[in-house]
Amino acid sequence: FKLNDPDNAACRSRPFLRSLLFEGVEIFYSYETCGYLNNYIVDNVFATMKNSMLIGAATHDLPYVAVQTLTDPADLTKALTSYSGVEFTFVEKTLTHFTCPTCAIKDPPTLRMIDGWATAESRAKFNSSYTACVNDVAVGNFDICIGDFWVTPERMLMTMFLPSMRSDTFFLVVFEDSSVVNFKDFLQN
Repeated sequence: FKLNDPDNAACRSRPFLRSLLFEGVEIFYSYETCGYLNNYIVDNVFATMKNSMLIGAATHDLPYVAVQTLTDPADLTKALTSYSGVEFTFVEKTLTHFTCPTCAIKDPPTLRMIDGWATAESRAKFNSSYTACVNDVAVGNFDICIGDFWVTPERMLMTMFLPSMRSDTFFLVVFEDSSVVNFKDFLQN
């Protein structure tokens, strides 16, 4: 086979790395052969996060997210908004792991929170402010909504969700029908 042969897919140029297993010998390898993507090198994953600023929105939903508005001591006419809580802290800490020394991403992406929760346009379309915020992510107004969401089929059709950190359990309680005395009678009714 001739290297960079355009007629042979196996010999076309593709990203490769030098092997560190053999000293003094130049051996290169690539996981991007035979139609496969390189899923092993984090450079590809983290490259999209380089110099990124995520735009986020959060709702006040204790203890998961706390949104607090304070007066700026330097300028009493300005309000400062601070965010805390388990879910907000989780997002902040997760972003610190988006660094990649081998692909020149030294600084993790930043998160800029917007004031408010869901745009007026999205709120006009949906009864739920949570669904409105999900819509804002879907249409690109925000990158992330931080809150205590129920992942509903309607919302899943709009955008992707992170895995659930917890779940709610619901029970259906019904009044007892005194005319049904056993399971056989229940099935016959």
